[in-house]
Amino acid sequence: MTRITTLQNKIFKAHLEAFKNNSFDHTGGAQGGIHFESVTTLRQRLLDGDTVESLWTRVWENNVSITSQLMASPSLTGHISKTAIKDCRDGMKTILNSKFLNIK
Repeated sequence: MTRITTLQNKIFKAHLEAFKNNSFDHTGGAQGGIHFESVTTLRQRLLDGDTVESLWTRVWENNVSITSQLMASPSLTGHISKTAIKDCRDGMKTILNSKFLNIK
């Protein structure tokens, strides 16, 4: 498995901070997440440094264990376990490396 690139890590860290502070640049969207948003638009927003809540939600729900999700309390204490962060970073890397987004 390849390492996360500098750009991918920057995108991940921005989303992690937005999650902790509940301050995403682009919020809302329909239930089901990113497939309602144009891939081209999503890609451009990520490259511009914007954070997208639907992308984060998709990564968080599909890659982090239920236990880690329940133990995370970013709005109260800012704490998210190292395991949850690692799982989320791996999931973000997978999505960013996908043939649709292809952000390396």
